[in-house]
Amino acid sequence: PRITQQPVVGYLSRFQPEKGASIFLKVAQLMPDVLFLIGGQTLGRYANHPLPKNIAYAGFLPREKLPVLYNAFDVYCFPTLSGEETFGLTLLEAMACGVPAVIPNWDGMPEVMGDGGIKVEANTFPNDIGSFAASVSPESLAKGIRRLLDDEGLRVELGKKARERALNFSWEATAKRILSIFEELHRRQQFYQQNPYWTRF
Repeated sequence: PRITQQPVVGYLSRFQPEKGASIFLKVAQLMPDVLFLIGGQTLGRYANHPLPKNIAYAGFLPREKLPVLYNAFDVYCFPTLSGEETFGLTLLEAMACGVPAVIPNWDGMPEVMGDGGIKVEANTFPNDIGSFAASVSPESLAKGIRRLLDDEGLRVELGKKARERALNFSWEATAKRILSIFEELHRRQQFYQQNPYWTRF
């Protein structure tokens, strides 16, 4: 019932430290009037810790039911710190459902999100510490989330932009891009074979 009564900030991933789980919990503590909804296989190590009262765990959902969860979110927040987070599939899935996101401004996720949400500053480490490669302030994330929750017009506008951008990442569009790259490489190969004295760079 709380999903219909409170603004909802969502998270869908493995709930682990490198995915920003502890930061997500700190953001929830900073925003007690907002419901923070987590989806995923388990709560991992956090299952044995006391959680803020405004945290709800939806558990694991099969892929075909994920849109139901995404559409419960007003904002998607993914504070990952992992150096392996070069794309962010769950970010794209949330965007495909028209949900604007708040993410750290580092690695590959800003390129995926484009103007479909709010980026907050992240501090990257000069050397990875295990799989950790950056840090982000819970206060910065909370500020970005609050901005979207308090401004419905902005939230709707960025949600539309998120949806439009997500359509560019369809399998069909991706296949066309890959074919285009191969066609360009083939064209260059033909050019060099026909012009053996042309310097290759």
